[in-house]
Amino acid sequence: MKVKIIALLIIFSCQLLVASPSTASPTWFKPLWDKTVTKSTEIEVRNKLHGGTMFWVGVPTALATNKVGCANVTYVLGPSYGIGPADETMKQYAQFEVYAWSPLGQSLGSLTLEGRRGDFAPTPMTITTQKICIPGAIPGSKNEVLLKMKAGIRILGPEDIVSLSDITIQLNVPSTIMCVKGKDIKKVISVKPKCPKGYKKK
Repeated sequence: MKVKIIALLIIFSCQLLVASPSTASPTWFKPLWDKTVTKSTEIEVRNKLHGGTMFWVGVPTALATNKVGCANVTYVLGPSYGIGPADETMKQYAQFEVYAWSPLGQSLGSLTLEGRRGDFAPTPMTITTQKICIPGAIPGSKNEVLLKMKAGIRILGPEDIVSLSDITIQLNVPSTIMCVKGKDIKKVISVKPKCPKGYKKK
């Protein structure tokens, strides 16, 4: 086991020597979002000891829920070493945690992925979702959810799993309007519902 850890450290260190500090996500980490997402962000996670990049996290910061106030929040995860994606050996030590909270301190759920359980995909990016529901959601409301996340590749110990800065995301609950054109009536459900051309709001 010690030999394996030493070998991993040597590999990781060599990758860091050829990697320059990065502020923009690498070409292999490009999350794609569906139409419910209106804003998103990408977070670079660096190791506290040597400062090298060891993880990328993509998360939506504004998205629409369904009509009852629930949304499948998608996280795009990219374990890495330096400028490249992590290989299968490194992914065994990858870890990601997220805890969702309401502004009043009510737990809205949590999600944990661990490499040792095989939770990370064989591809450079892993896509996972967490269902978050707004208690007592009101149609047309904008609701803040606090995300507390941890991510990293655990080689030396627990300190390799870094706590990220808190992120507040906005879940927008759609509302419904009725639109009329003569005898024709249409129901429009959207975060910002508008009647089609030629129709008037009832």
